[in-house]
Amino acid sequence: MKKLLGIIVLGLLFSGNASSVETAAEYAKKQKVLAAINCPGVLLNKEGFCKSVNQFLKAGFKIINTATESKTTIFSLQKRNTLVVCLVYPNGNSKCSHP
Repeated sequence: MKKLLGIIVLGLLFSGNASSVETAAEYAKKQKVLAAINCPGVLLNKEGFCKSVNQFLKAGFKIINTATESKTTIFSLQKRNTLVVCLVYPNGNSKCSHP
């Protein structure tokens, strides 16, 4: 019985997390994963974050159509044969994706 108790105590003692320190590279990787989860199917910029309508316009896309539906503005953007649809919410957040 003492051996079993000793094994349980030692098992619990050695099962703890060794370190919770996060490097800058690990933090950046986690942010890219979070951006991909929060914006499924969304085009990401070099840093791994969701692109906004302004970033697409700076990249040479042109607005071909706009619509408003329940306070959300929908922009259709095009550059050559690439079509992108961006939803801009009232709080200023946007999600852009290929249809």
